[in-house]
Amino acid sequence: MSNFQSLKSTRNARQKSSVQNSAGRIAHEEGIGPDTNASRSRERQAIEQSRENRCVRSDKDDKLLEEDTQESGSMPTLAPTAPKAPTVPTVPTAPTAPTAPTAPTAPTAPTAPTAPTAPTAPTAPTAPTAAVDTTKAEQVLGVKSKLTKLYEKELNGVGIEIRDIPGRGRGLVSTKSVKPGSRIIRLAPSVSVLGTPHLTTTCHGCFLTPSEKEILLASGNLSSTTVRVKLSRCSKCKTLHYCSRECQLADWSTHKQECTAFSRLRTMYHKTYPDRVKDEGDARWAGPEGVRAVGRLCWQRQAKVQAGKGKEDGDGWWDKLSLMESHVKQAPEEDIMKFASQVQHLEHYLSASKPLLPGEDPAVLHPSYMSDYGFNGVDEVLNLCSAIQVNAFTLTSPSLAPIGMSISPLLALANHSCEPNAIAVFPKGGRDIFLVALNDIPPGEEILTSYIDTSTPYHHRQSELLSRYRFVCHCSLCQKSESTANGEQSWVDPRWCVRHRECSKEGKARMPLENATDKVEVRCIACKEDFKVDADKVRKLVQEGMSFLESDERGTLDKSYALKVLPTLIPHLLSLTPPSSHPTFALLRLHSLLLTPPSTFSELNLATSHLSLAYSASCLSLPQNHPTQAVILAEWSKLLALDRVHNPEDEGQRGEDELVKRLEMAVVVGRRAVMSAQKGWGGDGGVVGVEMEGLVTGCEGELGLVRARRMGRV
Repeated sequence: MSNFQSLKSTRNARQKSSVQNSAGRIAHEEGIGPDTNASRSRERQAIEQSRENRCVRSDKDDKLLEEDTQESGSMPTLAPTAPKAPTVPTVPTAPTAPTAPTAPTAPTAPTAPTAPTAPTAPTAPTAPTAAVDTTKAEQVLGVKSKLTKLYEKELNGVGIEIRDIPGRGRGLVSTKSVKPGSRIIRLAPSVSVLGTPHLTTTCHGCFLTPSEKEILLASGNLSSTTVRVKLSRCSKCKTLHYCSRECQLADWSTHKQECTAFSRLRTMYHKTYPDRVKDEGDARWAGPEGVRAVGRLCWQRQAKVQAGKGKEDGDGWWDKLSLMESHVKQAPEEDIMKFASQVQHLEHYLSASKPLLPGEDPAVLHPSYMSDYGFNGVDEVLNLCSAIQVNAFTLTSPSLAPIGMSISPLLALANHSCEPNAIAVFPKGGRDIFLVALNDIPPGEEILTSYIDTSTPYHHRQSELLSRYRFVCHCSLCQKSESTANGEQSWVDPRWCVRHRECSKEGKARMPLENATDKVEVRCIACKEDFKVDADKVRKLVQEGMSFLESDERGTLDKSYALKVLPTLIPHLLSLTPPSSHPTFALLRLHSLLLTPPSTFSELNLATSHLSLAYSASCLSLPQNHPTQAVILAEWSKLLALDRVHNPEDEGQRGEDELVKRLEMAVVVGRRAVMSAQKGWGGDGGVVGVEMEGLVTGCEGELGLVRARRMGRV
């Protein structure tokens, strides 16, 4: 047996002997979740040094990384620069030396993080209805809001105050000093629902997939028994799935009437489409998540009224929901018609939960009377539907993949900034939503979150904010973009720029104007030299890249076509734009997702290369300490730790040496992922932090065994 095969046997034995230490690797080897090497210039090093906290740098890891680079002569840095050629970047023989990389989700890819495609964009908290001053968080004036009493229980001892801020409306203000990574407040959402594609793959009790739940269970399991989780569907409606009896019981009080509605709707759907009866993954008949979320709220309200003998509740549960910002009065007629259509859908959806009367046709749904659920007129229902759309957060997986929607009226009071100092996340599933500080927040400073994907350029952000939330943003980032549009030359947005290939300082310049044609002259921000850019070529490449992202967001992406085109499109974009520019950053993440898990050594190399570039780009295009950075690092580390894909030319001692180098690199990147996760999600870093702790521990143990065997101790 070769040394390479011996090492693999040793690793397999170790994995079986310790569930806790290798929990991350076990889940990873079964299926990796979503989510170029070039020399760094002096400017790149200066940028990295100035962003040390932002990229979660570690002096110890930097030293290890430097040693690895010196030993192998080809190990990648953690913040490479973009290749300078329009062709596919060359790939070295070791996957730890790549040359070529989102909701949250995002942020999503946030985002997100799926590995998230472009950082996931939350469906966001309350927003003002007019152009407002959303400058960078600072000491704010204002008086304590009357809403404070309504949220007295939730705000007790957490260091948050609700204020009416001049020119900004209601907002959240910190009353104490908060450090990056601090969990400011933890809340149970008023309602959370999964998106239709996730109804059959994710538990509707904890909002975790089996593999995510296994990671959490394995991290606390001291026995040698492998923890396995399997989803079981509700036996009545055959729609929602749960990972345990505990999760099913916890959700039953809300799901009870929904279960009846699902059963009837499912029967009606299969009567219309009998050929789809055997397709257990088809749940299109369940309806859109917005209708299902409002439906759950209506059933909860009805139950509270019945239990309270005519009173909804004593803690203002419904008042908090009804006081959320609604845009019905400002909405154009087209949007009003959409809300009206949603109300009609809701009335029939609620009707499906009612028992059939004698002689009633089960295939016919009559609209419910909304007065049965406490509404005094259609205007109240329209306002609620609008408020849900405006104030909902994107429910994300622990790795920021968008999986549904969630409502938290208190957190929805946070105002928006494209440079937020906090983020709302679900570190260990959707049962709890946390508000986590991304940087230092002193007493008296407003707590700001972002409603959208902030890795996109100024005009994209403004368009989305105006169309969805009815306001124009004037935060510090948007103000810099506005000054640039007005001729200011001292700053170039890394999210929307072109590369100056001849600049020794890796300089960049503003993206040509939208109406520019042929070759236009732009000025490098680094060397101050003017150079020409083919505006038509750049526009064509950007539009092609955007089309892939839009298809992916709609769920209509042709993966085979994308895998055919992206290997050529991305290098061409990298030859003209830096990795941080839109849509290059998002495409790097999308392509790495499509290549995961890799089936060949070249695919592994390309995926790690993309993630290396994406991490570098994230430090420039995302808010400080954003958890998307941790997701990128985690996926990078997991790919490096793979042992089932290797270079067929590397056998024997050479193969073992290369694998050891990859494991060493996986440890370095994994440690940074843990640190980044702890800043982005707070606490232990959620599922991502726990998984990376297990991965690092497992890799370190395997490396120790290899070194001991080489010394004749094993």
